[in-house]
Formats: sequence, C-alpha cells, structure tokens
Amino acid sequence: DYYKYIESDKWRRKREARLKIDRHTCQTCGNTEQLEVHHKHYDTLGKEDVDEDLITHAESVTKQSRA
Repeated sequence: DYYKYIESDKWRRKREARLKIDRHTCQTCGNTEQLEVHHKHYDTLGKEDVDEDLITHAESVTKQSRA
C-alpha cells in the first residue's frame, strides 16, 4: 500500500538520502524550502534506487505540474 509505505522508516531513509544528494535543493527551480521527494515512476515502489528513481522538487513545482 502506497500510503503505508510513505509513512515507513524505509521511505524516510530514502527520502533523506535523496535530499542529501540534491543538497536540499529543488532540481527544477533551485528553491531550498518546502521540499518534497517524488518518484519519477512507480515501477520500483518500495525498491527505489535513490539515485535513479527519486527527485527533489519544491512544493510549488509539484503544484504547478498538477495544474
């Protein structure tokens, strides 16, 4: 279950690792506040490669992409 996984320690560790890789900076706009780590796809959900499958975005970028 996606929501259960997102609340897990395993996801938190991967999220923190991706934020560190991206130097706590949005990879689209350069913002350093209100960051979110997103899956580029869900094919590897639960088995993500932190380097290949995840990306850091600012909340504002996420909202724009969903509009």
